[in-house]
Amino acid sequence: MRETTATMDSSTIPTREEIVARAAAIVPVLRENSTLTEKDRRVADASIQALRASGLARLATERQFGGYESDLLTQLLALIRIGSGCSSTGWVEAILLAGREMIKGLTEEAKRDVFGADPDAHMFTSQSPTGTITKVPGGYVANGKWGFCSGSDHAAWGFLMCLAKDDAGVPTGMAMAVVPKEELIKHDVWHVAGMSGTGSNTWEAQDVFVPEHRAVLNVAIRPGSTTAMSLTLLAVVLGTARGAQEFVVDQLTSGRAVTYSKIADAAQSPIVHVWLAEAVALFDRAEALLRDAAATTQGWLDAGTPVLPLDGARMRYGIADALESVRLGMNKLLDLGGASSFAASHPLQRMWRDVEVGSRHAQLNNYVPREDYGRTLLGNTDVLSIIE
Repeated sequence: MRETTATMDSSTIPTREEIVARAAAIVPVLRENSTLTEKDRRVADASIQALRASGLARLATERQFGGYESDLLTQLLALIRIGSGCSSTGWVEAILLAGREMIKGLTEEAKRDVFGADPDAHMFTSQSPTGTITKVPGGYVANGKWGFCSGSDHAAWGFLMCLAKDDAGVPTGMAMAVVPKEELIKHDVWHVAGMSGTGSNTWEAQDVFVPEHRAVLNVAIRPGSTTAMSLTLLAVVLGTARGAQEFVVDQLTSGRAVTYSKIADAAQSPIVHVWLAEAVALFDRAEALLRDAAATTQGWLDAGTPVLPLDGARMRYGIADALESVRLGMNKLLDLGGASSFAASHPLQRMWRDVEVGSRHAQLNNYVPREDYGRTLLGNTDVLSIIE
């Protein structure tokens, strides 16, 4: 296996502004391929190549393997732009970045296995322990099925959460197994109403041997890391809405009339101005919440200390609130777009479906955070969510 570049120094790391500009530059490519991505139920190869060529696939990769180790806000701002071009591509990029967090718990040998030949290596992750690993001489044997593995079509590796079991079959704790994708079995089950291009299929291990250095027992979740993942998913959903915003503005400024009315030019209508302003203000509100949350979460990641129940509950409520704003704003855009926006060939209805599905990811649960926040405000620290 070919070793990759040495540790990058700060002079070779692009700035936040440069990274966001790179993300904006590939939006036309992502939009051009978005229909194919949805049709094939996997991100188009050209879109993946655009992510790699722009360096965006290595935003969270460690510098010792040629990555940038960009801070959370930089990643989120890039994801908003990527999501504005193609929701599914943004989602796969978000999962890729989240996987880099899991990699930090691996041995150096395992990291070299993954990144030694490719600093842009894709992996799919499953944080639900729906499989097991059992100790055998020299390592472990993995068995089980893992669903919702976004981006798996372009991945070389699977990062699989498991229950570790002893020789008697008794669970001993959480573990992570790092497995080459070619040793797993694909179940093509991803047929959904939105985010269909993420290729979030199910993968199965049948007595797959995992060398000892590629298994992590008693997995420790770094404080703030699960919140960071929630924020990356929120950024993609918000980015999709921003893409829809751009599309509707283009429609409204094209000289179109408002059907069944005396309004000959929608862009000159005061009520259209108000409706558009209300939609965009909702997106602005969600982005402000996202930026504030990024600063707080970065502090948690840097400090490494446990997150207080009230702080975690407040954060989760804020994320749920931001998602609600995005949904409401998206519905207003659809009203401006009209019934023609729901034609199967129309990109606006795809963006709407992607927002509706993406915002309902289990990690973005919209009702448990509300109860948790109320509980903690009344002094009850026994929260229901297992996300900090």
